[in-house]
Amino acid sequence: MTIDKITVARYIASRKAPYLTSALFRAPLVPTTSVPVAAMDEHGRMYYNPKELEEWQPEHVATVMLHEIFHWLNEHFARAGTRDLRRWNIATDMEIANMLRALDCRLDMPKPHITPESYNLPRDLLAEEYYDLLEQEKNNTSNSASGGNNSANGEENDDGGNDNNSGDSNASGASHPSGSASDGQPKPWELPSTDTQHPGLTETEQELLRREVAHAAEQHYKQRGDIPAAMKRLIDGMHRPHQVDWRTVLRRLVKSLVITTGSGDHYTYKRPNRRRNGTPFIFPSQQRIRPNVAVIVDTSGSMTSEELNAALAEINALLQAVRSEITVLSVDAAVHTAQKIRHSKTVALVGGGGTDMMVGIRSAAQLSPCPNIVIVITDGYTDWSTTAPKDTPPVVAVLTCADSPQPPQWIHTVRIRTV
Repeated sequence: MTIDKITVARYIASRKAPYLTSALFRAPLVPTTSVPVAAMDEHGRMYYNPKELEEWQPEHVATVMLHEIFHWLNEHFARAGTRDLRRWNIATDMEIANMLRALDCRLDMPKPHITPESYNLPRDLLAEEYYDLLEQEKNNTSNSASGGNNSANGEENDDGGNDNNSGDSNASGASHPSGSASDGQPKPWELPSTDTQHPGLTETEQELLRREVAHAAEQHYKQRGDIPAAMKRLIDGMHRPHQVDWRTVLRRLVKSLVITTGSGDHYTYKRPNRRRNGTPFIFPSQQRIRPNVAVIVDTSGSMTSEELNAALAEINALLQAVRSEITVLSVDAAVHTAQKIRHSKTVALVGGGGTDMMVGIRSAAQLSPCPNIVIVITDGYTDWSTTAPKDTPPVVAVLTCADSPQPPQWIHTVRIRTV
């Protein structure tokens, strides 16, 4: 697709939503055939498939660009939390459809846009509300005695979702594939944040751009005298202080640190790619290397039952995120248990004495195989070493107390609320 069509699409999009002009023209454009249609990452970069969009009308390309911009402006990556990402992507597409409709955008896409009507759901709801309705309908369908096929408003198509493995989409099942701006999950074709040819926006630049868009949108609708409900929610959201769920922060830390230490996805010739059978060449297949994660739970006397329950909840969320077995250590002033688990219900928490999380960190570093990352769930009232012990993997401290001392800089830190 020529850059001229992109320019025309940008112009059409900016005419429909003048307040988005700065975001549309400041988002770095990255052409790649690896993305099915178009997508946006958390760093404000927009990816597009020039071959796929070659035959599309500029009006349709403009709708796609606005769709991706709204994923990013609505901070769907921060709102995803621990939800099922396929269903979340469908829910966010419905939220965006309401906004596009308010701008008189064409939704008769070559690859149809997901709308609330696709699932017999009402308009002008939040993505979180659509997600709950989709989950409720899925549960009702699975509990039905009829055993028939899932209807359009019953369960999303497993071949769709946000995996970006396929460009297939239909009005009754698959959502519009998107990038990490929609769910916080980096895709294989996304560039690193440090890429020099297509640098992403810094956090400061993103925050300033969101404020600029919010101010421009307010002025635009003030002159018109009316504002669609979906747009008002967007403006209010951009005015609120930027907050990210701590689990999202932890998930990003785990993924980035695991990638840094050499685990993740890679290609291997040990198992040839069966999808390329029938060709004269042998292609590698992608192999998933599961990260080794160790979780230290503070079981000292200062940890309340609410904090211990919160620790178990976060272990369960972590198991869903890494989709692998993890090692859990019960530690107060000594290491009492070290269990390999696949579900938080099997965790035995033993302790009740003093507090020394460094004992647990040193013990975790000696596990075989050595973990890629160590996560310490504690109230924070412990003596941390000012420097990392030798051969210690990256450490993340999850603090359950808002007032506890800040750990040293060699420890990544997030805080949670337990009540």
